[in-house]
Amino acid sequence: MADSVQYFKEALPAKFSSDSDFADAVQNVFQFEIEGAGTWHIIPGQGVVEGEHDEPECVVSADKETFDEILGNPDVAMGKFMEGKLTASDLGLAMQLQQFIG
Repeated sequence: MADSVQYFKEALPAKFSSDSDFADAVQNVFQFEIEGAGTWHIIPGQGVVEGEHDEPECVVSADKETFDEILGNPDVAMGKFMEGKLTASDLGLAMQLQQFIG
């Protein structure tokens, strides 16, 4: 099973450093608040930072079990959103989440 902590501490930072197209595609500050795992934010041009951002453009919230499940199978994200287990403060920006978890 995928692990949220490992994803934000290792996998996503590695993707930023190894894939310049991916890093260049990130244009907004996203904050991920994963209950039971922690909070991280993604800054365009910088990558993943642990902790809260002062002015995130989109805040994504879920519990660790739900986010781990989404990381393991991104196709379940929409269902989790419809169930209220995954929330986002900006639905337009949330549509870009597939680039992070896909």
